[in-house]
Amino acid sequence: MEKQPTSEEIAHETTIQPVPESQMWWRERYANYPTICMTLRSIYRMTDNAEIQLKCRLAMAMAKAMNDRLQWYKTKEEQNARPVDPDPST
Repeated sequence: MEKQPTSEEIAHETTIQPVPESQMWWRERYANYPTICMTLRSIYRMTDNAEIQLKCRLAMAMAKAMNDRLQWYKTKEEQNARPVDPDPST
């Protein structure tokens, strides 16, 4: 049976770095709904296990990277959208 890599090994191998610990203590909501990052912060605060805390920080960095990529796609799509003809009869 293969040994599972530790969170520190995973963090070292990936290009995404964990968010700073200070960000794990922010309290914010988006339109009154909990966000992925808010849930990860909650898990981070619930445990003293350093490995779980590091995984939360890595997951939060991944969520932020995903959001950045989605925003990039949205901008790209809006730039490529054809303008709507105000008078379709012409």
